[in-house]
Amino acid sequence: MPSDPSAVLAFLVSSLQAAEDAGERAWIIGHIPPGRPDALFDYSASLDHIVQRYSATIAAMFWGHTHRDQFEVSYSDYNDRTAANAKATGYIAPSLTPTSGNPNFRVYEIDPVSSMIASLPMDSAQVLWQHLTKYCVDHFINQVTYGVRDVHVFAANLSSPTYQTKGPTWEPYYSAKAAYGSLLTPPITEPHAELTPAVWSQIIDLSVPMIQSSSNISTASSADGSTQLVKELARWMRSVSWEVRRVSSRVCKPVQR
Repeated sequence: MPSDPSAVLAFLVSSLQAAEDAGERAWIIGHIPPGRPDALFDYSASLDHIVQRYSATIAAMFWGHTHRDQFEVSYSDYNDRTAANAKATGYIAPSLTPTSGNPNFRVYEIDPVSSMIASLPMDSAQVLWQHLTKYCVDHFINQVTYGVRDVHVFAANLSSPTYQTKGPTWEPYYSAKAAYGSLLTPPITEPHAELTPAVWSQIIDLSVPMIQSSSNISTASSADGSTQLVKELARWMRSVSWEVRRVSSRVCKPVQR
């Protein structure tokens, strides 16, 4: 089996090295996430070695393929998977054609452009100038990470009586920062705070007590539907966190030769 068919990994290394030399950051965007059972183990391990080397340059990785709302965390030591050893985050997008449940999609908040655009008022030339000035300062003077600040998931209810006649109605399902930020140590609640690999590692660790208490939480009443959200989040974390742990330990761990 060729070690690098079509020289894809060589291209990735050269691109990341160029970004590192220029003081830039980069996103890796692909289809099949590494560490999946349907991704060849050696290629997953090779990619993991590259991610370890260029983790300071890689702002985030974005994948698809699974049709499920998931994420992966790459660690420098898979025998000691702690926040301190978390090196990179892979965001696996949900799907309009999920394997189960309702169709959904994600919207990412990225440092710094998205938050500036989202908060940009258009009723005053003076305020517009202030925002543009701030953006230029952030972009050219302050450090810009291009990391993910938040993940917003929107879903459409297949059980809605109007789904088949009027089409899907997309509604906010959850925000990663709103759902988990206040539970972390230290809390990650500021709009400009980045969801670093260490943050996602802490979210994985949160899943165990959430799962254990989800049955009690789900019986509570809530007028605004937040209880159902907590229940669904606990179910989501059950599938995601254990799959991340299983896959990373079995596949992403570098192959010993």
